[in-house]
Amino acid sequence: MSRYRLEEPLFRLLSALGVAGLLATFALVSPRGGTPSAYACSGAWPPLEDVAARAQAIAIVRALEVGGPDYTIPPLTPTATPTGTESATSTGTVTAASTSTPGVSATPTIASTPRTRPQSSNDITGIGARMLVERTILGSLSTEIEVDKAARIVTETELRKLELTPNLTSCMPGFLVPRYEVGKTYLMFLRFDGGAWNNTPPMFEVRDGMVIADWGEVSVAAWDAFLAGPGNEFRPVLEDGLPFPPERPMGTILHLEVPVATFIDAIRFARGEIKAPTRAPEPTATPRSNATTGTISPPDTGDAGLR
Repeated sequence: MSRYRLEEPLFRLLSALGVAGLLATFALVSPRGGTPSAYACSGAWPPLEDVAARAQAIAIVRALEVGGPDYTIPPLTPTATPTGTESATSTGTVTAASTSTPGVSATPTIASTPRTRPQSSNDITGIGARMLVERTILGSLSTEIEVDKAARIVTETELRKLELTPNLTSCMPGFLVPRYEVGKTYLMFLRFDGGAWNNTPPMFEVRDGMVIADWGEVSVAAWDAFLAGPGNEFRPVLEDGLPFPPERPMGTILHLEVPVATFIDAIRFARGEIKAPTRAPEPTATPRSNATTGTISPPDTGDAGLR
């Protein structure tokens, strides 16, 4: 996933909303008009400390099925104007088509074939998933859970609106929405909103007992205490190169690969459950001193028989 940063105060708002709220907010702030579509986005997920503190459940999960490419929401048709001419209203109001799309159910389509990345800007493959819970770190979860139903519905709705009225928006619907691949394992931070579990990124991939990431933000304290190590890379600045406020020094992960147990300790530290380990100070070399003081005399060898 690309790394971006949101301008304040929108960043703080999205931090509190989660994925579905994020999408809805983009829809609200995106200007609409008749200009051909163009997308120039900036944004970022909240730092690890913020997400960990808000999580209602934290778990290691494996994707059994992921959302497929088929839309569940039928195409939209323009609202009729008072003169009877079909066109979009000045406010962009739309209504659903009177006929439903054959074979489309009310629940997200699930595909069993993994796709590494979306093929186009309106491809919704990978949004929403059925997960097998392999390990629960925080909270209580059933053996299987479905995640991001709301994010998929919001993304589909906004994309259908764009089909009806191409316009200039600040962000393409689906921007920063997590996409999953069948068979991959993730460490996820979850919240139960609207009767369903929603992922609150950042999320991290887990492979061979290691947590792996090439993006995200975390405090300098957590990095130094738990995550720093050979091969791991970190910049103690914002992704745009600006420093964090001195009262909250944080930084950007460039590459991370640590054992799951170590990363869980970093999460517990971020949640305030444990303190950073105390490290013994590096031993310092003590300068050697000459214990003998005063005048140094040669050894007494006797008269050597010269009397």
